[in-house]
Amino acid sequence: MNDSAIEEFHAIVSGRVQGVGYRFFVRDQANKLCLKGYVRNLFNGEVEVLVQGRRQDMEQLLKLMQKGPEMAWIQDIEVNWRPPTEYYDSFSIAY
Repeated sequence: MNDSAIEEFHAIVSGRVQGVGYRFFVRDQANKLCLKGYVRNLFNGEVEVLVQGRRQDMEQLLKLMQKGPEMAWIQDIEVNWRPPTEYYDSFSIAY
């Protein structure tokens, strides 16, 4: 895939998203969609997600993120689409 086909979004997810397997859920779904980036907990109880890949795959991940794993409750997802400034070679949970 050429770099011009790669897009990126940065998202902040709020609600009951820590302690419910949300990061693992996002990582697993992103890997199934061949996306790259990371997911991590923030100190304020929110989760940060940075995703790179093809737009249609990223939009699919966003739909899955709005549902989340069974115990999660998603209040809001603030999404900022932007051009990538650095490129990731996998999708991981950041600590």
